[in-house]
Amino acid sequence: MYYTLNGLDKTRDVVAFIKKMEAMGFAFVGLDPNNIRDDGTMVQRIELHNQPKFDGVAGPMYDGGGIRYETWDVYNAMFN
Repeated sequence: MYYTLNGLDKTRDVVAFIKKMEAMGFAFVGLDPNNIRDDGTMVQRIELHNQPKFDGVAGPMYDGGGIRYETWDVYNAMFN
């Protein structure tokens, strides 16, 4: 599993990624709980369960073998 911001600099160590994100000014706010619905299914993909969340970025998002985060400028440019 790798972690990336805006598709750059893939980091395989989650602790190192959290430190890198915080150094860039994105505060770590906890882990994505990926809640379970009443019918027992996950709200999101299982790969996103307990992945780090940060203020100021979109994500976590599954990226086919990794977890992706995007700044809002990059995210909005992709979908507008």
